[in-house]
Amino acid sequence: MLSLNRLTGAACALAGLCLLLVVIPDQVEAIEDSGIQPATVPRAIAWVLMVAGAFHAVFPTGDTPFDGREALRVVLYLAIVGTGVYLISEVGFVYVAPALVLTIMLVMGERRRSVLWTAALPVGVWAILEFLLERPLP
Repeated sequence: MLSLNRLTGAACALAGLCLLLVVIPDQVEAIEDSGIQPATVPRAIAWVLMVAGAFHAVFPTGDTPFDGREALRVVLYLAIVGTGVYLISEVGFVYVAPALVLTIMLVMGERRRSVLWTAALPVGVWAILEFLLERPLP
C-alpha cells in the first residue's frame, strides 16, 4: 500500500543515491596528500540517507495523512531554495545568502528579533572560508 511514509523513505533513499552518484563526485575535489579525503563524510551521510530511507520505505510506521497546505509550504520552500542557489551562482554567496536565510526564516514563521540576526551567519561562514581556510566561494 502506498503511503506518505513510504514516499518519504523512497525520496530520502533517492536523494542519497543522487548525492553519491552525481553531486559528490561533481562538487568535491580530491586532495592527493591528505589522510582523509574531503568526500569521506558526505559519502557516509549519503549512505546513511540511502539505507535509512530504504528501511523506512520498506517498513513504514504510523500513518501520515496528506495535508495540502503543508505540501504547498514545502513547494514554496523548495522554490525559495532553488532560486537562492541559482542566484548564488549568478550574483555570489555573500550577497544572496543573508537574504536567503532571512527569507526562509520569515516564510517558516520566525518573528523573534533576537533570532533574526542569524541572517548574518552566512557572512561569518564566508569570512572563515575565505580568510582562515583560504577557500573561495562563488
